[in-house]
Amino acid sequence: MANDTNSFSFQRVIFLLLAGCIGLALFVVPVKLGSPYIDEIGFRIPSVLEFIFSSWPAVYLFFISAMVLFFCCLDSLNNEKIIISFKISGILLAVFLCVSVCSYWWSVNAHASKAGLIILISATAGYGIARKAMLHPLNHLLVRIVYISILSAGTFIALIGIHQYFFGLQEMRTFIDMDTLRHMAVLYKNSSPEQYALYLRIISDRIFSTFVYPNTLAGYICMVLPFSFSVFFLEKTERNRILKIVFMIIAIVGFFWFYVQNYLSFMPFVILGTLLFPLTLVLCLVLTGSSGGLITGMLVVFLFLLTHFFKKRRIPLRIIISLILVLSILITCAVWFTQTKKRASLQARFDYWDAGVRMVHDRPLAGFGYNTFGTIYPAYKNKTDEETQFAHNNFIQLFIETGAVGGVLFLLMWCYPLLIFLRKSGSMPLPSVIFPAYFALLAFLFHSFLDFDFFIPALAFYAFFMLGIIDISQPFKVIVKHFEKTGIKKAAVVVIFIFFIIIMLPVRDIVRSHELYALAEYVFINEKNIAAAYELVDEAIRINPENSRFYKLKSSIYMNQKQYLDAMYNLKKAVELNVYRGSYHYDLAQLYDKIGNTEKAELEFSKAIKYNPSRYTKNSQ
Repeated sequence: MANDTNSFSFQRVIFLLLAGCIGLALFVVPVKLGSPYIDEIGFRIPSVLEFIFSSWPAVYLFFISAMVLFFCCLDSLNNEKIIISFKISGILLAVFLCVSVCSYWWSVNAHASKAGLIILISATAGYGIARKAMLHPLNHLLVRIVYISILSAGTFIALIGIHQYFFGLQEMRTFIDMDTLRHMAVLYKNSSPEQYALYLRIISDRIFSTFVYPNTLAGYICMVLPFSFSVFFLEKTERNRILKIVFMIIAIVGFFWFYVQNYLSFMPFVILGTLLFPLTLVLCLVLTGSSGGLITGMLVVFLFLLTHFFKKRRIPLRIIISLILVLSILITCAVWFTQTKKRASLQARFDYWDAGVRMVHDRPLAGFGYNTFGTIYPAYKNKTDEETQFAHNNFIQLFIETGAVGGVLFLLMWCYPLLIFLRKSGSMPLPSVIFPAYFALLAFLFHSFLDFDFFIPALAFYAFFMLGIIDISQPFKVIVKHFEKTGIKKAAVVVIFIFFIIIMLPVRDIVRSHELYALAEYVFINEKNIAAAYELVDEAIRINPENSRFYKLKSSIYMNQKQYLDAMYNLKKAVELNVYRGSYHYDLAQLYDKIGNTEKAELEFSKAIKYNPSRYTKNSQ
């Protein structure tokens, strides 16, 4: 009897830890991981204060996913039997992951692909976590936690965005030397697109909250909106319980967030915004200034409400959704083409896609390697086209990076579960969370045609989580494993723990190497401490030898000391790792010119023009 009691208590503890981790992940991921990984920029390791109030590096998603998966495994081992089901949608996802990982071996930028794949694998963990939650015996409690976490995070992020619109952006302009920023942004528009993008965001009134880009914030709000309306269709007792907890979370987190930043006067608006949270989300969406986001949001809410209205009319759901999708696409085109600014934005996307078609033509089957669009785009863009790191269309970008096989799998991975859901949803009882998850996933896919939501860690994790929730397809094979011996379970827990520690090591190395690189760059540029900078960058290279930027910095250190041969060796290494980086070829051409090798200097300069014709011309020589 005592053993049964102890076992029950242990099961309860494991379940509480699992539920807490799922809720924490759904709240923390959009608050802290709204920034993509861009190889041109890398990432900074946040200080203690920035760790609380700023974005985290995108690869940190791996640690969050690993933590939740660890407790999922513990919870499974805690049961008397483990059920492993194989579904077509899961197989498609696994094969897509395999194709993406394989693209690393022929990637034109191995480091960018490695970092991108770590984020992708971390995001796909959302699918497994959602499946675990939906199949759990206490799934009704986990569904409640899903509602609470998504609504709390969405409302909190919307409130930060609204505060940013009325106070934050103006304060940012006050503290920043706008004249200097404007001069530097225009001067280095092509060579430093991220600085120019920052300048454009600061001078505009478009909010981005905890995300880096207004459009990605809009994409996130569109995914949260179905949940904000769905909660009002729940049974009254459950609805009131969820809303009370959401209100308490926002009050506590909001008080801490705005009190520490000395914005306590904004707290009444926090309380008001929490009470009216669906309207708060809509207001935040409007303030992003994203036309694609606004249209997607209106479409999703309209579809969701209409579906509930026609639930008892026996009109097939797929017919309703198909008709409205066609109508919405026509309205979208009309809106875009009747606004001058939006036409310019759409034209920029057409330019990206035009370059993308030429990229696919050059490598139709294998692609250039996952997460390498930003690396190769300068070689394909026209001189007048805008700079970008993403294709602003997830489907086109995946075709470019993973080839035709990866692109087709990416399409099937989303479409198959959605079609199965449409076919079976009317003939079987479903948990309340499935319908908002379905429309959240529709919002993600619709917005993916105009933006790069899949490459934002928070949005990718949410999308895979929604995919796991709506996957009601029948498994074609089920394996049941019984675990009756306590010794086997304990050994399995130890093995799983060791496994998760081991797989975290590569991510730790990437983070550590970036930390050393940032410190080396600071010491070299600001403190002129050559010896310390050399030692730091050398250690960064030892930990992560695939990052071309590390070798470029080491080359600059040697150049500063006029050790041209050593500088040339490291710059050649940087070129080997990222042959599409035009600035590397240009610097190498200058090095050859310094030592009197005119022939090789001209060859490298021609490569600089080839790989970045917008920045380098014959007059630049």
